[in-house]
Amino acid sequence: MPLLPVPNGHPMARIFQIKSALTFMSGGDYELEICDHLLQAHLFPKSPWIMGLRACVLSDLHEYDRAETQFDQIFEMDSQRIEWVDMYSNVLLVTQQKVKLAKLAHEFVALAKDRPEVCVAIGNHFALRAEHMKAVKYFRRAAELDPTLTGPWTLMGHELVEMKNSHEAMDAYRRAISLNRRDYRAWYGLAQASELLSMKENALYYYQHAVALKPYDVRMLQGLAQCYENMGRLREAVECLRRVLYAASPHEQFSTLKLASLHRIMGEYQEAASYHHRIVQICNAENRPIADYAKSTLEVANYHMHNGGDLSLARELLAVVAQSNAEDVDKAQEMLKAVNVMIHDRDVARIQAAEEASQALPSEAPGDKDHNNMVD
Repeated sequence: MPLLPVPNGHPMARIFQIKSALTFMSGGDYELEICDHLLQAHLFPKSPWIMGLRACVLSDLHEYDRAETQFDQIFEMDSQRIEWVDMYSNVLLVTQQKVKLAKLAHEFVALAKDRPEVCVAIGNHFALRAEHMKAVKYFRRAAELDPTLTGPWTLMGHELVEMKNSHEAMDAYRRAISLNRRDYRAWYGLAQASELLSMKENALYYYQHAVALKPYDVRMLQGLAQCYENMGRLREAVECLRRVLYAASPHEQFSTLKLASLHRIMGEYQEAASYHHRIVQICNAENRPIADYAKSTLEVANYHMHNGGDLSLARELLAVVAQSNAEDVDKAQEMLKAVNVMIHDRDVARIQAAEEASQALPSEAPGDKDHNNMVD
């Protein structure tokens, strides 16, 4: 930025900053703020190009619904704008908008079928329809039309993985990385293809590269954690999944369940129970059906029953499952009977201990009463 021949606050310097971030696939909240600034009334309030940059930043942030809304505004303003059609189609692919993506592809194939952006849109259309051979054909065509693009090679690799053609998929991903070493999607794709070929060490190397480029991307971290687990490195897998919980939604459940499972395998039952309890709390907050968290409920109750924990909490949790229609209802009822017996025995033991303690208190000596009277 200091090397630019304009002040840092100049609109062209800010545009350069956004473009650089998008090139390195690292668009974030700061770039989004810059886009909003550039779209103000005194600068470029109705610029489709700035809007396109903003939509791409939103896509990098995985805020696909907002990115789709922004692209919709662009194409309402200019229905024949080819420039962002490939990025728009990527967003529609991720959000599974089959009808919308089909309409986009058909409109632009009649307009400019030999533009690489249009070929990418057509390829995404076929990819969403699971017609992988046709998708690969159009992605390859896009790469031939513009050899500097990394997106077509990465998308081609995804389709080849779906076709179980891992070797060609890896070649496609490597072509993408040769064009842009910061394409985390290509590194992630290489990792997945390596796993299909049982190349665990290679997969780990590629996952680590992807995570280094996107340190808090949930999908990258989950892939790395699974790779560590497959290699028997459970402690590293746990650390990855803990990072997922920082980056993901507060109600993320998959990684929480995975953490509970790994801690149980490692014999860390208290940690496993705490994550299962978190699942119960998340599901209660979302008013999920009991069947969705019945197993976690039983895990929490089982821990408290056999490790000197809170029996009242165990009884409360088991009562909920025992009165439901979950498949674990029979087991919950048996455990509820057992915990009631344990609570009864505990209460009886407490009463007996109190009685024994009261009987063990020393009685008043005979001379003590006379002595007290003399003192009075």
